[in-house]
Amino acid sequence: MRGNRLKRAPKSAQRAPARPYHRPNFYFLRDKPVRQPVVPTEPALTFDVHDNVCLGWKPDELGSSDPLQRDEVLGARLEPPGATAGPARELVMGLDFGTSSTKVVIADRTMNAAYAVPFMDSVGVASYLLPSALLETAEGVYALAGSGKRLADLKLAMLSALSDERACARGCAFLALTIRQARAWLYESKGDQYLRADILWTLAIGQPADQAASEHHRRHFEQLAKVAWQLAGSQGSIGVETALNAWSLRAELNLDDELEVRPMAELSAQIHGFVSSSHFDARLPNIYLLVDVGAGTVDASLFHVRKDRGGTVSFDFFTHAVELLGAANLNRARLAWWLAQLRYVQGQLEPGSDQVAKRIGTTVAELESMKLPTEFRGRYPDSYRSYVKGVEVGFEGGAKNPDEDFYQRVRNQVAGKVLYGAWKQMLLTQEAVRGMPFFLCGGGGRHPFYAALKTRLQKTDGCTWLNAKPRELALPTNISAPGVAHGDYDRLSVAYGLSQLNPGTFERVVALKPRVFASEETDWNTVTVDKSVC
Repeated sequence: MRGNRLKRAPKSAQRAPARPYHRPNFYFLRDKPVRQPVVPTEPALTFDVHDNVCLGWKPDELGSSDPLQRDEVLGARLEPPGATAGPARELVMGLDFGTSSTKVVIADRTMNAAYAVPFMDSVGVASYLLPSALLETAEGVYALAGSGKRLADLKLAMLSALSDERACARGCAFLALTIRQARAWLYESKGDQYLRADILWTLAIGQPADQAASEHHRRHFEQLAKVAWQLAGSQGSIGVETALNAWSLRAELNLDDELEVRPMAELSAQIHGFVSSSHFDARLPNIYLLVDVGAGTVDASLFHVRKDRGGTVSFDFFTHAVELLGAANLNRARLAWWLAQLRYVQGQLEPGSDQVAKRIGTTVAELESMKLPTEFRGRYPDSYRSYVKGVEVGFEGGAKNPDEDFYQRVRNQVAGKVLYGAWKQMLLTQEAVRGMPFFLCGGGGRHPFYAALKTRLQKTDGCTWLNAKPRELALPTNISAPGVAHGDYDRLSVAYGLSQLNPGTFERVVALKPRVFASEETDWNTVTVDKSVC
């Protein structure tokens, strides 16, 4: 049975009257006539409300919620028990400190072997993804599993305030426990290989691409890695005050005798497997678009790769944009939209609809609890429609559903600010942009919402040169990661690249002519561009 049919203008339409049309601020359209669009009817939403309104989706995490238990005393060691002096063996720990999950690959450079470290009791690639979260026990001790206060969003909290001592100390404590787990696994499973060797440790830690050229940020990640390594090698548990004290003394810490630290751009590590594969041809232009979809952000970069005869890989960096448009934020945007609509519907119900109003109130309360942390390991619904049952929403006069609105922002970032921006800033020609090789990576890239980029970036209506062609990152031959499918390798590609990469330069390309910036408000799904330019 249906209740009342309601009609509502979206918030954007309620705020202000429609503005007169102005032609886009594209310099190549100046002095050229622009066809005035037909003014649409006012956008509005309609609602058919049923008596059985209820929640349509509940989060269900995949695999175990706690990491595997390993011997922390063993993980605190620099070598396996019983090891004696022998030939030097260089081990590089590639540490990808992700927003939602952290990955580790340990490379034996002497043997040309790389090992992905399993952390979880799960199957496939999920077993290698350690949730980036801590527990703080009642005794003031940090742990990866057990009971206590859960501390999530560790990386985002640190990056948002590098001067926050407590946020940085928590990041160090988490990485220290991760290092212990990784070394304990290595000694348990591969320890026999290193009983007669001098292990030379290198810790390669990834940092965001937009910070790679900053000496201040490079220094921060170097100190983060050193303090974490020191805490990992200490005896006993890692307490809150212990971590704070270690971070406060970071400037005095000297680990040169036991550790080399390499902070490296995650972008350079991400693409390393492809550059090292047989698919890479140094004679080609080797300019790529890479889009990494995480839980919190979408990180898009356009860059040129150079590789010298010694294997050193360097990058020329054209355009880059990081937006808070990752999978967890998609979920939160959908929830916010549904909460706003349901509260409106609840307030507009006719008298005698108490039962429906009560069910809507219950659904609203359940939705409020679904603003999940970024380290959520489950799968978000394919569509906003799956969140609520019993409410049918219609869109009139050009009103957009929340998925359309969110996708437009993602496309504006990737196709507009990054791909089109390289031409607009006179860094690349149209011919160089046309058919740009495009890599879609990250856990969020598997969701159909973001996977649509592979198809929809291949064409821009009215602008034939603005397009990108999807490519795949190949699984390297020297990595051992049992259970990981070829299509899931990109989840480990940053950690693998960190363990393998000979770091070169990472430079911003400067335009030879004055830059003319594109409007960030351009809708790349609907804009019509003069074909004489395209």
